[in-house]
Amino acid sequence: MVDTPPPGIDPQPTSLCNELDLMTEQELAAHLKICRRQLYNWRMAGLIPYF
Repeated sequence: MVDTPPPGIDPQPTSLCNELDLMTEQELAAHLKICRRQLYNWRMAGLIPYF
């Protein structure tokens, strides 16, 4: 089963991120109220941008 990002997460952002838009893995997981493993799964599935 492929997980989908929650509402409000654009899987294909239209603008580039700048340094003010960046979050650590831990910060993003806490913000979305998900575990870091779920965040990893979304990254590996290509559902959210990361670097």
